[in-house]
Amino acid sequence: MWKLPGDPKKFYFNPDEITAFCFEGDCQQTLSHGTYRVDDEGLVRSLSYRCQHAGDSPRVILALLYLPPSLSTRFLSLYSVYPISRSTYYGVDSGTLGLKLSLFFDLIMATCLPEDKFVSSHLAANKSDRNLDVLKQSRKKIWERFHLCKCRAYCLPLTDYEYLGDLQHSSNLLPKREVIVNLQNSVLSRISAMVLSDTQDYSTALLKTSVAININYPHMKKDILTVLESLCVRSIPHCARALMLTAEYLAIRARGKGGLRSGPAANPAFTHIFESMKKHFAGIPNGSKDTIPRSVTVEAAARVDLFGGWLDTPPITLSANPSAVVNMAILVDGKKPIACHVRHVPDAGITIRCGDTTVLLSCSQDIYESYNKPRNPGALVCACLICVCVPSGPEDNLLETLQNRFGTTGLEIECTSCLPHGSGLGTSSTLAAAIIQALGLASGFHYSEKSICHAVLMVEQLLTTGGGWQDQVGCLYPGIKKGLTQIFQTLIESFFNKTDDCVDVEKIDIKEEFEKEINSRMVLVYTGKTRLAKNLLQEVVRGWFSGGPIREVIASLESNVVQFVDSIKEGTMPCELIELYYNAKKTLATGCEPEIVTCLISQLKRESLIETAWLAGAGGGGFLYVWLKDGISVDQVRTFISRCGTAEMTVHTVTVDNSPITVALK
Repeated sequence: MWKLPGDPKKFYFNPDEITAFCFEGDCQQTLSHGTYRVDDEGLVRSLSYRCQHAGDSPRVILALLYLPPSLSTRFLSLYSVYPISRSTYYGVDSGTLGLKLSLFFDLIMATCLPEDKFVSSHLAANKSDRNLDVLKQSRKKIWERFHLCKCRAYCLPLTDYEYLGDLQHSSNLLPKREVIVNLQNSVLSRISAMVLSDTQDYSTALLKTSVAININYPHMKKDILTVLESLCVRSIPHCARALMLTAEYLAIRARGKGGLRSGPAANPAFTHIFESMKKHFAGIPNGSKDTIPRSVTVEAAARVDLFGGWLDTPPITLSANPSAVVNMAILVDGKKPIACHVRHVPDAGITIRCGDTTVLLSCSQDIYESYNKPRNPGALVCACLICVCVPSGPEDNLLETLQNRFGTTGLEIECTSCLPHGSGLGTSSTLAAAIIQALGLASGFHYSEKSICHAVLMVEQLLTTGGGWQDQVGCLYPGIKKGLTQIFQTLIESFFNKTDDCVDVEKIDIKEEFEKEINSRMVLVYTGKTRLAKNLLQEVVRGWFSGGPIREVIASLESNVVQFVDSIKEGTMPCELIELYYNAKKTLATGCEPEIVTCLISQLKRESLIETAWLAGAGGGGFLYVWLKDGISVDQVRTFISRCGTAEMTVHTVTVDNSPITVALK
């Protein structure tokens, strides 16, 4: 705890530098704190920790940093980089082992030291992870992003400084019995009001309060589930909301063991129930049998969501009428951006290669331990393997399975993508489709597009990420198309039986002139501002169950799908309907449009460069779709963006892909 004088000095923060803070302490304080060594310009040159300071007035580190917007974005993007993702709740909730990193000794030091010294540094070892191999991998990733940055330390004129311990200043005062009783009764009353209300408002804080009371004061315990059950019976029209709150309560009661994605679904107490349910689900059906190749390469297109996103997402897709999405397969800068390579190798087991990461699966148990932990390296591939029954169970002999299915005991699966994480172009679903097709071909089977579409739905459920069917439809079928689900009963039967009739696809034929117009007027701008929250799907589904505005937004999409398709068939890009679709996205995924993107769209419209623009994906992906005004070129947009203070943004061309999946066998 520290204090500044009443009229503190004002500092100027360089927008390209990290700003650190310190104060002039005494030599005694350096024995229990860290210190900065700065040069004459105030730039940090090294850090020390708990050591005797040779000179006077050591610069004692304050636990305060300022990162300007550009560096904050770069820093926050590390949440998706393995193994750094292990240090975030995002990774831990997905089942990965934790990772301890220091903001100072694992970030600030990257601006001071050459790579070899930074990666191998043992300074303040207790502040960083003990797993040295993982720590070194993490530091390499951090150094790559921050070694060119400067860190400037400002010395604050503190008037008071006190180091607070963890326990000596804490208090643990228990409230009186009557306060708890009144609180519990108030919570139950407000929960009842939430269920029976016609508004969409709800609060998990009430449920958390009830859980806390039940745990800490068992003699005053209230059975909240019985209350919710009675509300289901009492008011059938509000039953969905009571069930939603029941799911929330179970997730809270699971104490995070299931992660934010699946609530209690991964809690060991529920394992036997869900394993029993899985027996009723079918994997991908076998296709036609061919000879077994030694190497398979599958390349896949990306997809542009033109209209109707969210109508493909269970359970919304079960009741939407029509449950239809319009999207388009595309090349990015003239290339298919996603690929999967499966080949025979001499090393036994399955080797997964994704970028710089390599994972070796030596037994079936390795696959089953990773498939439902989406932040684990290779988790998507593991889910795809289980989907195609390689292996059929955790006790299967993996080498025998590989020999029987692929004619080898060693298999390498390499996944590549030139699209960044969180692009909004359906990368993970498209990659899953490519993996499944490659695994099928490598084992002598050719799966139909419908089979793969069905299988990717299953993969995303196995992975616990959830999702709809539009991404795989977009990458598997050529050109512009409308994906459409069957009626409710047929859809349910396709999930539980060995059929793949859950989605129909109607090709939208367009004239050659309109296709050329799309290729010249549609542009991708990579903003670098990925905003898709991991629990967005749950939030939207929860809101849909609750009724209110989300239901109205979904209804507006349903009622305009046919009109959108008619406009495309007539050779017109319906910009007004695209604006409606984008506004729906922003309502469903509140805050998905970063301020810098809002400003960019406004500037592009003000300069008469574009007709409309909308962020990719369900909740604001990294790419911005842009529809240019007639006569405006890609180079004009590229030049404008480079001049308006958004140097990190890049512009990419779009080409309608009429052969979205290509296969090479050896």
